[in-house]
Amino acid sequence: MSARTRAVRTGVPAVGIVALVCAGCPSVVGHGPSSAAALHAAASGAGQPAFSRMKAVATVEQVTAGKRIRGRVYIVLERPSTIRFDAMSPADTPLSILVANDERFSMLDVSGNVHYTGPSSPCNVSRLVAIPMSPSAIVGILTGNPPLIEATQHKIETAPKGYHLLELFSAGGDVKQTVQMVTGMMGTSAIRSVVWRGETVISDLRFKHRVQVGKDGPALPRRIELTMPGRGTFVVLEYTSVQIDPDVDPAVFELAFEPGIPVVSVDCDDPQ
Repeated sequence: MSARTRAVRTGVPAVGIVALVCAGCPSVVGHGPSSAAALHAAASGAGQPAFSRMKAVATVEQVTAGKRIRGRVYIVLERPSTIRFDAMSPADTPLSILVANDERFSMLDVSGNVHYTGPSSPCNVSRLVAIPMSPSAIVGILTGNPPLIEATQHKIETAPKGYHLLELFSAGGDVKQTVQMVTGMMGTSAIRSVVWRGETVISDLRFKHRVQVGKDGPALPRRIELTMPGRGTFVVLEYTSVQIDPDVDPAVFELAFEPGIPVVSVDCDDPQ
């Protein structure tokens, strides 16, 4: 390989991509295995048509530590955890290309003339897209499903008109998540997920304006908003076009090393 390889432990420039309160008083509170099954089904978009792949064009606005970035991204994903982002310039030429799954990520920074690679740990992904989540969690968010915390306790409250409030509690109860959902003609859909550590909000994720894709496709949010107050991060993604289960060349999820471009190995051994 003609490109030089070196390790880096400092942050790298972000790409600038992503990267309900129940109505009325709750009438039913469930506990135990049946509720756990309902929770899993609801969080997985129960009742909606299954699909494997998605291609989309979206506009993304990201604010991190007071710095605002706005642009267009092309997205190709394959569930559960494979994804490609192409961040485009105003002239519609690539600025950065990121390919990741739950094992490895690879990113070509065209403007910086450098290729980053490494394990797809949340801290590595966060250095590139400013969101500390795994690729599978990001795929879930882009398809309208919030990632769930590891919980030892939970409860489900339902209210009239198909609204549900799901609450998850970590071991020791220091972390809590609420997922607000609604069931209607398009199945069960999450509309908001909030995670707390104690009284502090870690993340606030909102899915807005769900519409059915195609005649028989799933209902996906047209707008996704993610706020992470502790990181000073706010991201808004709006789809302008979406295709479900298109033909996708597997090579799309491979990012070859270009001769002459430095290759930077990014690790997370040091705390950020």
